[in-house]
Amino acid sequence: MSEATIWYVAYTAAKAERRAAKALERVGFKTFAPVMRVTRQRRGRRFSADRLVFPRYLFVGMAPVCTWLAFREADGVLAVLSNDDRPLPVEASIIEGLRAAMAGGAFALRETEAIGPGSKVRIASGAFAGFEGVCTSALGDRRIEVVVKLFNQPTIVKIPLDGLINIGPSSATGHRSSPYRIDIGPARATGSRKAS
Repeated sequence: MSEATIWYVAYTAAKAERRAAKALERVGFKTFAPVMRVTRQRRGRRFSADRLVFPRYLFVGMAPVCTWLAFREADGVLAVLSNDDRPLPVEASIIEGLRAAMAGGAFALRETEAIGPGSKVRIASGAFAGFEGVCTSALGDRRIEVVVKLFNQPTIVKIPLDGLINIGPSSATGHRSSPYRIDIGPARATGSRKAS
């Protein structure tokens, strides 16, 4: 990477990141779009795919010979991340850090493939974000019931699969990593409240 390269952020049209990158590279810009490797399981088959970490955003390295007109008029580019009409530069150390994180597998993600009854999960989004619990049953192929500790009571909540992170199999005798970890055994034995 050249010392003279200054990095900026381009905002692209929907699903046009690759098209914008090619257009910018043709006229001398460097581009970088961090991707994450996502592993899924659908209908018993496991597959991996790359997904953008920042959809619709593209880091663009501008050398002194490049022009703003070529940047802004590149196919697929809608805007340049700016403040008061002044493009905001991104420190090269941030680009280097993102590249290193990507190379080190920091963005690798396993989606819901092993989540099922008995799986220990962390809720990643919604009203219960941050809570940990244990899955009790699947509700079709998109939602699952999770027992969490709410107001010191085991409570069943229904969560979309894409809002869960698998953090391992349930263990009634495992160490407590969070105040929300509960023992699923007593919850079943004494009953629980249902929450929608």
